[in-house]
Amino acid sequence: MIQKKNNNYETIKDNIVYIYALNKMVSIDLVTDGIDLKYICSLFTNEDINSVELTSSFNYAQKFFRNPKKEIEKHFQRLDENKEHLKDKLVSTTLKSFINTYLQSEFSLSNDLSKDFIAKNPLSDCETKSDRARRNQKLGQFTRKFDIGSITHYEFFKDFPNSYQDKKDILISLNQILDCIKLLISNNTLKEEVNKLILDLKLENVLVNDEPKTVKAKVVKI
Repeated sequence: MIQKKNNNYETIKDNIVYIYALNKMVSIDLVTDGIDLKYICSLFTNEDINSVELTSSFNYAQKFFRNPKKEIEKHFQRLDENKEHLKDKLVSTTLKSFINTYLQSEFSLSNDLSKDFIAKNPLSDCETKSDRARRNQKLGQFTRKFDIGSITHYEFFKDFPNSYQDKKDILISLNQILDCIKLLISNNTLKEEVNKLILDLKLENVLVNDEPKTVKAKVVKI
């Protein structure tokens, strides 16, 4: 059960469908799932990305995602079924450009990190299967698919020199992406598009429930 620990609980609860839409739907050709959940929560609660309060808000959102109430779960499913519609409505040419720049920089940085790790940790005939598995697991952290912004939470990113151009480009592009998302939130474009889909779902349910039920004729035995 989710416990109310700060004033942002209600904010997360009231906006969970919109948070879900951004986290899962704002994607480019399925290259990434969407915007990192921590960053989305920060946009709705105005909390610093590294604050304890944001961690609590992030945990609330995760719990709502894992155990949604029946009605909210239907809303999530509706959004899943309309990914392309949401992408067309929410992802502008400008936002798409920022996301592509971000992804290119992230790929370049991850590729450099992979090469550096392989050079420093060459395969050895003396390695056990467990050693090799641990090596591959660490190597995999550089090549996994991230939500936009997720890579900035990892220690390897924080430890990378701030002067490195790809790291600079990632942070610049991320801020540009978040500015676009803020605009979608502030001008209600996000809510309007999501609410249309939810309203359509409610209307469909009403129509289904209002359909006249066929009554079987009672057979009279003689």
